[in-house]
Amino acid sequence: MLKNELIRENFNNMKYTKEHPLRVIELFSGIGSQRSALENAGIPHKVVAISEIDKFALKSYNEMYDHCLDSGETINLGDITKIDPKDVPDCDFMTYSFPCTDISSLGHEQGLVEGTYTRSSLLWECRKLIKHKKPKYLMLENVKMLLSKKNKPQFNKWLATLDSFGYNSYYKVLNAKDFGMPQNRERVFVISIRKDIDDNTFSFYKPFPLQCRLGSMLESSVDNKFYLKYDLIKDMQFIPRTHNLGYVTTSPVANLNHFAHRHMNCVFDEKSISPTLTTMQGGNTQPKVLIKNPPKGVSTIELNDNTYGVRKLTPKECWRLMGFYDYQFEKAQSVNSNSQLYKQAGNSIVIPVMSYIFKNLFK
Repeated sequence: MLKNELIRENFNNMKYTKEHPLRVIELFSGIGSQRSALENAGIPHKVVAISEIDKFALKSYNEMYDHCLDSGETINLGDITKIDPKDVPDCDFMTYSFPCTDISSLGHEQGLVEGTYTRSSLLWECRKLIKHKKPKYLMLENVKMLLSKKNKPQFNKWLATLDSFGYNSYYKVLNAKDFGMPQNRERVFVISIRKDIDDNTFSFYKPFPLQCRLGSMLESSVDNKFYLKYDLIKDMQFIPRTHNLGYVTTSPVANLNHFAHRHMNCVFDEKSISPTLTTMQGGNTQPKVLIKNPPKGVSTIELNDNTYGVRKLTPKECWRLMGFYDYQFEKAQSVNSNSQLYKQAGNSIVIPVMSYIFKNLFK
């Protein structure tokens, strides 16, 4: 993968150096996308601690980052509800992208009100750690629904809490397709800077035209098991394109006319961009791509005098769409199943988006 190479810049005036790196804590770390984004942006850093309870995510994290958990270079603080702030190392930058489970349109929508014990209400567990450690910088990422009519009062309450702790906060909805990744993924990013060091110059990186499409993320050869069976594709119909292909289109090119849920019937092609990746836990929920003249041994149909097959995106392709390098995926693949690899991609944060944010934040 070469996309992330475009993010590397000359940081001669950087605040942090190899001798004095940015000290980082990743709460709800997952597979460490924040860590990878700092690496890709060329920012000297040291992840002193994480907080994660998913044993499969921890296996990937440890394997991807040189067994840092095994060696003790990075400590896992574990369950955020049980962390004593006195046990948390000093840090300059804390990330706390809490679970979207109860605010996502695809989730339970039970909200994030403090004391309701939803997964999303774990946000409020971060308060004690931020208040005690007072990092210079904070970052939150979550779904766009965080700003919905239902959730906005809690979001505003959180910003007011940070303000009372001495932070200025800046937030914006950013889409991965505007930062080099062919995935339609809108997320809210919140950057908070301690008031005593904030010079009021921070701004989010400006979007730029997408130069690649889904085809550039696809593997050249995949196992036949990723192709759909004939019963699932026999009623497929093409959907005429209504947009010039010079534009970024999130529209499918075909409809399977099989599944009960619309998004599961959508089929994209190499000139499209991917829909938002979810955790894709079974039932053909992975995004699907149209393959002209597919390999032998897979189910096909004839459309407009051409032979087509339809397959699911592979776990590696999903990791690519989140901005991870293939070597990182292969390390995680050595310790996890495809089901977990899909889930880890869907739960992660698009790396290039953060790398551009970090370029402006730590310049």
